[in-house]
Formats: sequence, structure tokens, C-alpha cells
Amino acid sequence: MALLKNQADLAVHSLKDLPTEIPAGLILAATPKRENVRDVLIYRDAEFLKKRAAEKSQDWSPGQDELRGYKAGMKLSDFPKGSTIATSSTRRKEQLLAARPDFKIVEIRGNVPTRMQKVAERGELDATIFALAGLRRLNFEITSDGKLLGDAVPDGLLATILDLDVMLPCVGQGAIGIEIRAEDERIAKICERLNHFNTFSLRDGGARIFTRDGWRVPKSGCGLRGNYR
Repeated sequence: MALLKNQADLAVHSLKDLPTEIPAGLILAATPKRENVRDVLIYRDAEFLKKRAAEKSQDWSPGQDELRGYKAGMKLSDFPKGSTIATSSTRRKEQLLAARPDFKIVEIRGNVPTRMQKVAERGELDATIFALAGLRRLNFEITSDGKLLGDAVPDGLLATILDLDVMLPCVGQGAIGIEIRAEDERIAKICERLNHFNTFSLRDGGARIFTRDGWRVPKSGCGLRGNYR
């Protein structure tokens, strides 16, 4: 509404959340180069829990001994039967159950640090999933040995980047969309400098996947152009 009322010159969206049918008078003007589209599995580090137990830290809290940790580089196939994975994404839930019908999938709410804290502290949760692009934009880092580092990241968490053949992303995941007024030539010229052709063209193809049902049903897709990632 701010764009249509001339109260703003442009709006920046996560592309996966931008409706395929943009309101009359507005256009998608640019999509900067997208980040890595893959999802990340986050879980507790068994070695960290073992060291903490040995040190008998004074900041022990109830339930700490019940936490189950895992080795670095865990795949979905490595988790014990009946493991509990937390996600509020229907898309991720369906793909998790397709890979592991024995998994228990539960809802999880909160911002990124809050959800990480829940996995770090709650023994009833074995893992959760985030978009890699979102973690990188928050300046979180996954080290070569699988450790998850960054401000507000709880101690003792590991991360595994999931392959596309295991977890397909939502169309547009990892990309940003810049929306402007259709007749605003000045802002359009600025946006031309921000646009990444491959990302923009792949978004057009992805949008066609959603033309029939929009964003109401869990659909996944990832388009690649040549060696583009």
C-alpha cells in the first residue's frame, strides 16, 4: 500500500513470500543474485554434551542429562527410528515424511535464535530445519567440521546442509525481490543495476508452477541454468 500511495519508492521482499499475482500498478523490478537455495538440518553435538557432562558445569539445568546428541555430518537416514524433527513448514514436513515415514514431526515457533535454543535445550526435540540463505544473512557460519557459529547461536549445535535430492526448496527460496511502481522509470533504472538475470528468469519459471494453486499448497521446485547455483 505504501508504494501505491507514493509513501515509498520500493519494497523488498523474500521472493518466496511474494505473491505470483502482483497488484495492479506494481511490478517486480529486480532480483539480486540469490543465495544458496538449500535447507539446513540443525541438531545437538554429542561431543559437546559429553564434555559438558564431564565438567559437571555449575550452570546445569533440569533435563540436561536427557539431551541426546549426534555426530557431525548427520543425514536424515542416520537418525534413530522415531526421531522428532521440529518444523512449521508443510513443505518440509511432507518431504521429511517421504524420506523417513517413522519420523515424528512437531510444530516450532519463534525467531531463528529462539528455535535454535529450543533444540539446544529440549530433549524431546532431535533437530529442526532452516533455510541456509536465512542463516547466512544473519551472519551465521557452518564450519568445515559441521559446527554452527554466530551471535545468538546456542553452544553445542551442529549443522548439515541437505542435498536437493533430499529436500527441495520452496520456489524463490534464497532470493530477494524488489517491487516498484510500474510507471516509476527513475527507480526502475536503479533496479536494473541490482538485477541478476539468471535469478530473475528462474523466478519467472517458478512462478508458473504456482499459477494454478498459488501458495496454498506445499510445492517445491528448483530451477538451474547451466552451472548456475
